[in-house]
Amino acid sequence: MHLASAESIYGKKAILGHSYICHFGKYGAVTIDTRDPGASITIGSIRHPAKDGSYFYQTDDGKIAIAFNPKMTAWTYLSEEDPDGITDSHCKVRANKK
Repeated sequence: MHLASAESIYGKKAILGHSYICHFGKYGAVTIDTRDPGASITIGSIRHPAKDGSYFYQTDDGKIAIAFNPKMTAWTYLSEEDPDGITDSHCKVRANKK
């Protein structure tokens, strides 16, 4: 009898997650898409593939990170240009579809 591993059953199912639309001052509206796989950070109309970490999403090139608190109610934009960050506590949340 062959038993499938949990990885083969559950590891490949996509998680649609949510998108958080925040306003970070001079960067304007920024969308953090938390789907897995396929997370991204969109600034203006430019989508940057991203990876998730413990309380943050970071662009694949490592230039931009968006950190969040445990309840995901405050999001902070971090970059070389803004190392102290710009925080938004009024982000809009929407469920991702497809």
